[in-house]
Amino acid sequence: MHARQNGVENRDKVFYLECLFSGLENRQYVPLGCFRDRKDDKALPIQVENFRGNGINWKDMSQTVKRCAIATAKKYPKLKVFALQFYGECYSGYNGLETYSKHGQVPYSDDINTNCWSGVGGPSFNFVYKFEKYNGEILSIKRIYFQ
Repeated sequence: MHARQNGVENRDKVFYLECLFSGLENRQYVPLGCFRDRKDDKALPIQVENFRGNGINWKDMSQTVKRCAIATAKKYPKLKVFALQFYGECYSGYNGLETYSKHGQVPYSDDINTNCWSGVGGPSFNFVYKFEKYNGEILSIKRIYFQ
């Protein structure tokens, strides 16, 4: 994309648009499943938030999932997936759709002592969610130029 300055195309400057959206806390998401992870090669390398010390409701883990979704959508609105590992650590990644499954999928369990439980991953396991297409309102658009 080439920029126009004073009505004249300038091939030396390229720009992108940065958009601010409303309603990010209401983004819908769907579960993708339970996947292995490795400390030395994280499938989703961005730790968005850690809820482990913030009073996880062990009787309703969907609250932790929702908190992770909201934190990811607000901090990194362009990211397409998020995951919970070790019951309350929220992760994502810029290439998350391509990398979340790189260490293999594992069975889901109703036992808290195995892989994934109640919509969250255990130690070294991610329970991954994908954001659905966002249909919110655009609040502002800023054009950013670079040489």
